[in-house]
Amino acid sequence: MFNSNDKKLRAFAQTDTDNILNRNRFRPKSSINRRSGKLLAIGTLFAMGLGGQCAYQHGTRQEIQACVKGLESRVHTNNTIHEGSDGRHYTTTDVSTQWIVATDQGTLQNSSAWLSGKFDSSEIQGDLKEGQKYLFKIYGWNIGFDRYYPNILEAQLIGSCDDKADDNLKK
Repeated sequence: MFNSNDKKLRAFAQTDTDNILNRNRFRPKSSINRRSGKLLAIGTLFAMGLGGQCAYQHGTRQEIQACVKGLESRVHTNNTIHEGSDGRHYTTTDVSTQWIVATDQGTLQNSSAWLSGKFDSSEIQGDLKEGQKYLFKIYGWNIGFDRYYPNILEAQLIGSCDDKADDNLKK
């Protein structure tokens, strides 16, 4: 009924099927390796981002003495249009406030710095007065075209800006 070629063909097909079924027994679990590789990559990127932010906030710290020339509150709004499940369009508005401090040493911003433990931006802004000289602890760089300025971590009142002029008159 079967000739010898058919038996050889069936034996070869069975051997090939066994090889395919048994192949995964000896192979490492590649899906686990891929998943752990992805997690490792995501973790590395997160750590680099966090580490970069820490380096930025702690590596660029400095103290400056500056006279406050002006205080400004800039409000930024971003309108986003969403389509609801009923087919109607809805607009949401995100509002953020950026406190700006103009000094004789340049422009500073006053915003929260989570990694530095600064959460009292509004209190610092309320305590600052025009015409007063402060010792500012700041970090960051001035990237004015992108609205990034060195951020104030602490502000300590030194005196009036006029005190310097009075000292020069006495000499």
